[in-house]
Amino acid sequence: MWSFKRKKGPSGIPEKLPFKSAQGFFEMQCKYGHTDLIKGNGVVAIVIDAKKEFGTQDAVKLQANGCQLATLRVAAEDGGFITFAETASAGGDRLKPDDLVVWLPGAHNPVLGERMGDPRASWIGLIVAKIAPEMSTTDNELTVICRY
Repeated sequence: MWSFKRKKGPSGIPEKLPFKSAQGFFEMQCKYGHTDLIKGNGVVAIVIDAKKEFGTQDAVKLQANGCQLATLRVAAEDGGFITFAETASAGGDRLKPDDLVVWLPGAHNPVLGERMGDPRASWIGLIVAKIAPEMSTTDNELTVICRY
């Protein structure tokens, strides 16, 4: 017989608290998560359906080099901002709308922010991981599904 009990830590509290939706997890990250834009510090983001939002051919574009180009809403205290990012490599799961990812800001280009109408969008970054919509009760680690 299978056990359907959640794995509990030493205190009797479940080690992971799952969210009902990726959107719910994203909203929690906007309120309480790490949202500072610092080069090399990952921030949680959610994949947006570019086909629906901008009329592109694909929700997430598969580039010729195998990397994926996605439209993201990056967590911020005001509910997030939109940017575009590629996966760091061609490996990993195929992204789809509502996937949660870790976006790693790497360079700053003020011209992009002006074009997008939001200075935060001037950051250029990469998608480095896909994560699960769950929170650890024992540490600040995210549950990585795959790395890019």
